Amino acid sequence: MPRPDLDAIRKRRAGITPPPWFCGTWSGVCQLTHAEDQGWHGKGKCRYLPRRFDGEYFDRYIASETRGKNVISLSGEELVISPEDSLFISHAPTDIAALLAYVDELEEERERARASYRAEMEKEKP
Repeated sequence: MPRPDLDAIRKRRAGITPPPWFCGTWSGVCQLTHAEDQGWHGKGKCRYLPRRFDGEYFDRYIASETRGKNVISLSGEELVISPEDSLFISHAPTDIAALLAYVDELEEERERARASYRAEMEKEKP
């Protein structure tokens, strides 16, 4: 198995929305009552604080634990995702498969080295 391109994987990882991620989304919730505006929101006077939404309905979204940062969300019917996050996600299955295969290969190599060492130690016993 060839060694995975770790530099390319690291480069893709470096540009993503800060992890950890969760299934869900952040949405702004206005913290004002707008009593002076008869309760109308969205007139430029709102003060939004991010609120976390997760659970079964929101499992189509991905967000960062970093308060207010969505990774994948919807705006109307449009999917919203950064090019960096999209690149990382699209490579994830291939990257993970290559990394796992590489780890398996390294573990097998380690076991062969340990077996060889034990055999050498047995030979040296009086």
